[in-house]
Amino acid sequence: MKRSGGKEITNEQPKYSSTLYLDENLCETSAIVATLQREQFPFRRHLEFFERGIEDKVWLQLPGLMGWAVLTKDKGHRFQPLERKQLVAHCIREFAFSSGNLSGDQMAELLGLNLRKIDTLARRHPPPFVASITRSGVNPRKLR
Repeated sequence: MKRSGGKEITNEQPKYSSTLYLDENLCETSAIVATLQREQFPFRRHLEFFERGIEDKVWLQLPGLMGWAVLTKDKGHRFQPLERKQLVAHCIREFAFSSGNLSGDQMAELLGLNLRKIDTLARRHPPPFVASITRSGVNPRKLR
């Protein structure tokens, strides 16, 4: 069925209903951006909203308020008391690659393998949490 403007009307639901916020370290990683675009996974980039070097306590407010899940390679958030406190304060759902030494292509591959799990966890698992993205899957840890 077509509308008068020639556009088809579809009853398709979006493939994913979560939005990923790519932190400063990942927002310009072309392989990750390409994977998300190819899979039509909604995402926003840190540099759309903030300049480089802004403190976590400032930028974490935005994805928290918007309900966006954060994608990062910064494993320190779950271990550093001050950063952990910010994740809790802003009710963040964070997905972090298990190794900070992965190349952009390796992170994109892991991301592509786990997008369905990430979307499901972001929608169903109450915040705050940090989930590790590994070859074997996505493992969330509740933060207190």
